[in-house]
Amino acid sequence: MAGGEFTLLCRHSKQDEFIYVLEGTAILVTESEELSRSPGMCAGSPANGFAFQLVNRTESDGAILGVADRTLDEKGSYPNDDTQAVL
Repeated sequence: MAGGEFTLLCRHSKQDEFIYVLEGTAILVTESEELSRSPGMCAGSPANGFAFQLVNRTESDGAILGVADRTLDEKGSYPNDDTQAVL
């Protein structure tokens, strides 16, 4: 999505998460830095690791592949949005 967010800033309690950029440019935003990711690049965060999100600050569409399991009793926390997800 041009000029939008692929994901919200999120941290997972029990699942590792991996993203792979298929098209466009994604900015990996953490609580302490921002890193540009282009097609063929990836990023990941271990369970209870750093919170991250992906944003698209360009005028072109992009596509990412996100890989994570759905571990029982998983909790997702969203530091910038007063919410959490519990499976």
